[in-house]
Amino acid sequence: MNGGQVDEGVQPGPVPPAQSDAPAKAVSARSSRSFAALSGWPLNDALARLTPAIPPAWWSSACAARRRVGPLLSNPGQWAGLARPYLRPALLGAAWLAAALGLIVLTLAVLYRWVNPPLSTLMLGQSVAGTEIERRWVPLERISPNLMRAVVVSEDGTFCSHNGVDWHAIRDAVEDGRGGSTITMQVVKNLFLWPSRSYVRKAIEIGLAYLVDALWPKRRILEIYLNIAEWGDGVFGAEAAARTHFGKSASRLTAGEAALMAVALPSPIERAPGVPGAGTDRLAQRLLARMAASGGALSCVGMPRRHEARPPHRRDARPAAHRPAPKPQGPAQEEPTQKEKWEYLFPEG
Repeated sequence: MNGGQVDEGVQPGPVPPAQSDAPAKAVSARSSRSFAALSGWPLNDALARLTPAIPPAWWSSACAARRRVGPLLSNPGQWAGLARPYLRPALLGAAWLAAALGLIVLTLAVLYRWVNPPLSTLMLGQSVAGTEIERRWVPLERISPNLMRAVVVSEDGTFCSHNGVDWHAIRDAVEDGRGGSTITMQVVKNLFLWPSRSYVRKAIEIGLAYLVDALWPKRRILEIYLNIAEWGDGVFGAEAAARTHFGKSASRLTAGEAALMAVALPSPIERAPGVPGAGTDRLAQRLLARMAASGGALSCVGMPRRHEARPPHRRDARPAAHRPAPKPQGPAQEEPTQKEKWEYLFPEG
């Protein structure tokens, strides 16, 4: 086209008829009605502006889904009919799993009466999380009696008198909002259960505490507790804790050091026995006074005898002339002959 003249070689095509927007409006209205029927909620202006952009195929599938799910939503009782075929196998599987776990725990409880546990669930959880575990198992004879007394007085003053559970302490703990677990309950929790607090765990813990107290002597319970208790990030057991915080063996702990370790047990990460704060040191001083007044706190444990060295034999440095004369000894008796023995057993006449 040049200067308003039509090029002779180009033929103009037919003009397309004007398209009406009635179908689009119908789709929009149908979509809005479908969504309103699907949800049952009033549409706001923003949703009304969005519905024309949604393809009609989506609305048809959504409405079909609502027709299938709608009866279940309107009548929740029908869900029970759908879940009934799967309910019995699920309950049966849960029962078998609980029985298997109970059998494993019972077997370990009997085994740990004589075999030292290799690790606890708390150690396992920290090890999986990437924490390096430091622990050295030592028998109770190689742990200072000061630490035994400090731990018993601080954690479980009635350790020798209860059967695994101290209900008076639990009642006081509920009223005061603090922990009321005995040493036996703490052993059960650390060995077999999970660390988070719950009523389910506490109920299982109480039952296992009665079982362990019936199977193990008190001495064994205290020995295992002192070897699996946590005394820092990744530090477990009295021997590892004593070497980490005081640079010495657990058998050489003084009463003051033992008190610092005992008061750190409720919060082993926040309280460091080796570098105690003012609050930790104040708690340790109070515990020392209680330890001095706790005469029979370890009566059920059987304190190990201290091996006292006999005094060496002293040579008499006095001259021989001034030494006392040796005591005279009687004549040596000769061994009777065989004939004399026979005559003594069978005298004649």
